[in-house]
Amino acid sequence: MSAAWDAYRAGDVPPMIEARLADALVELAGAVDARSPAETLQAAINVAQLSFDLRLRYDPPAEIELARLDLWAAQLLVDAAADAPGAVTSDVTTLEIVRDRIAHTVDAATAEQLDARLGDLRTAADGEDLDAAVDAATQLRDLLATLIPAG
Repeated sequence: MSAAWDAYRAGDVPPMIEARLADALVELAGAVDARSPAETLQAAINVAQLSFDLRLRYDPPAEIELARLDLWAAQLLVDAAADAPGAVTSDVTTLEIVRDRIAHTVDAATAEQLDARLGDLRTAADGEDLDAAVDAATQLRDLLATLIPAG
C-alpha cells in the first residue's frame, strides 16, 4: 500500500487528504509491526475511509456512500468488541446519516432492507445490547456486499 500511495501522491492529490492519508498509513504500518489486531483493524478502517475521499473524484457518490456504510458497520464491530456502547450508538447515528444521503439512489425494496437493518441496530444500541448490535451490523454488511460494486 505504501508503494501504491507513493506513486499516487506524485500526482494531483488534495493537500488535506494527502496529509491525513500519509499519517493514517504510518499508523497502519505501526499497528501491523506491533502485531496489534485491534489497532491494525482500526487503522485499516481509517485508511479505507480516507481512500474513499480520494475515490469521490472518480466514482459515483452513491457507490462511495454504500462503501462508507459498510465501513461504519465495520467500525461498529470494532467498537462493540472494545465494549464501548457509547461508540456503538455514535456509529449507528452515523450509519443513519449516511443512509439518508443515499436513500434516493436505491430502489424501494433495498431502502426497506437498509431501514430494517438500521432499525435493528438502533434498537440494539439504545438498549446497549452489543451482541444484538453485532448481529445487526453483520446482517447489514451482508446486505451491503450485494449492493457495492466490486472494484
